[in-house]
Amino acid sequence: MPDQAPRLYSRLIRTGTDPGILVGLLDEVAALDPDQQAHELDNCLSAIARSPALSVLALGSWLTADAKRPVAKQLVHNLSVQYLAANTPAGFDLSAMLPSDAVLAAFRLCALVTTPAVSLGWVLALLRRIDAGVHDHALVLLQHLVQEYPHTTQRLLESLDADVKAALPVLTEVLSMLAQQSVALEQASRLKELAMSREERVALQGLKLREQREIHRHAEQSSVLLSFVKQNHFKYSHETVIEITAQGQTFEQSLSMQSHGVSIEIPLSERLEPQTGSLRRNRLWEGPAS
Repeated sequence: MPDQAPRLYSRLIRTGTDPGILVGLLDEVAALDPDQQAHELDNCLSAIARSPALSVLALGSWLTADAKRPVAKQLVHNLSVQYLAANTPAGFDLSAMLPSDAVLAAFRLCALVTTPAVSLGWVLALLRRIDAGVHDHALVLLQHLVQEYPHTTQRLLESLDADVKAALPVLTEVLSMLAQQSVALEQASRLKELAMSREERVALQGLKLREQREIHRHAEQSSVLLSFVKQNHFKYSHETVIEITAQGQTFEQSLSMQSHGVSIEIPLSERLEPQTGSLRRNRLWEGPAS
């Protein structure tokens, strides 16, 4: 079996867009043993996540089948990581999918707390369908995303082309509503700590750090245990130094350290209703009938 796995990944990345062949390959990927062929499974899932066409086929096949739920969740995780810092919604073409499968996959994407760029991209693809029932379900999910990720949804919708917004008038209404909410939040009263500038936050953090150090210093002075226990202190620096040896001589080169991060929006229900919010999201897994 291990000698067949590399051929599977090779066939997957070299296959064209023929759904008849791709569906069979995706079934083989779903059948890979995550314990014995974890590396090959990760490679296949990464290749699927990089291809919108493969992602649509895989999600439509795996998310709608309970037996393939584990591999479907792994693919959703890969897609979420890939689109975590995306500035525009992911582009999906759901024209070849059955309406019922496309809708069920959309509900389950939202239930799995997928990155908004992925779930919103799927919902937008549903809105482009002419089926009245699909359109109604897409509006329900769009409202869900607006409630859970208001700021991210507004940012992603604003990045869409004017032609897309013109073709989907509901997006203009949603953006108008989100803009009004943003204005209301800006005008609302805030705690002084939330309105501080970056310099003021750094100064406040320094004051709190010095206060904690004073508390620890007084505790150490009055501690009997520390009178016979040896202490080692380690400090972090904003710069790191590497040693370079050339022609028998050693030189030191300092490298400045820079912080990197990605800002993400946590679902609103996680912050306001941590106990019941997850239960309401789990109901989405059953689809529109729930």
